[in-house]
Amino acid sequence: MNWKELMFRKGQVRVGVVGIVIASVLLNIIRLYEVVNSNTRCTKVFLDLGSNIGDAIEMFMYPEGLDGKPWGPQIANSPLVAAIQGHGWEAKDFCIFGFEGNPVHTKTLQSIVSRHRRNAKRLEVFTETLVSTEDGSATLYTDGNEEKAFWGASMLLGHRGVDQGKKGGVRVRSINFRNFIKRLVAEGTEGSRPPLIVIKMDIEGAEYQILPYLNETGSLCRDISFLFLEDHAWLFKDEEGERFRQYDGALRRLADNPGCRMKLFTGMATMNVKSGG
Repeated sequence: MNWKELMFRKGQVRVGVVGIVIASVLLNIIRLYEVVNSNTRCTKVFLDLGSNIGDAIEMFMYPEGLDGKPWGPQIANSPLVAAIQGHGWEAKDFCIFGFEGNPVHTKTLQSIVSRHRRNAKRLEVFTETLVSTEDGSATLYTDGNEEKAFWGASMLLGHRGVDQGKKGGVRVRSINFRNFIKRLVAEGTEGSRPPLIVIKMDIEGAEYQILPYLNETGSLCRDISFLFLEDHAWLFKDEEGERFRQYDGALRRLADNPGCRMKLFTGMATMNVKSGG
């Protein structure tokens, strides 16, 4: 075999591998949308964006505590728990969807779904998947902080945790979040009443891409009922950090507008139950 034949065959292998990867990504994205378009109508939805180790899912399902143990004060006094208890939300009435990009957490999240699925109307966690402005794939940069369950992993290189991280990025699936919300609304609307959509968003700076993208079509104020947001402008430097801080203020003003359906709660501390939260 001469070198030209060898290079041609290597090229075929590369093209074949790339084709397999693209096909895998597309199949997983199709699965995400099919999950919404199912026989179970989701009139009440909890979305956990940035699931990490799944503590917010467990907190939403069991606001009084887990396995007979009450939550610590950071959890028990959080705005999300107060809303769950104040509105009488129960997991059995909710379709619960989580999204987590970091592959480190895949097995933990799969275990949570297996353990708790029967206690919710629906429970799905999309591992190795990020919410984004487009379907396909994206790079997640880890922070190298194993002690804190890598909670500073981000899609944005400007994040301080990423700057100090010990590991590089990993390619994972991405899903167009606006399309996902659109599908939830279409499938969950009863008559003229849209579904109740509650979001916990802790995505380490990616909120400054996702929220403006939702707002472009009015989806943010029209479709989202409650947004529990941990904002991260303080983790970005210079002009980028200042731009994000300005957006935080604009978001609060938007939520204060009487025409905006969304109730906004910001500044929640990161809640990591399994490391003592």
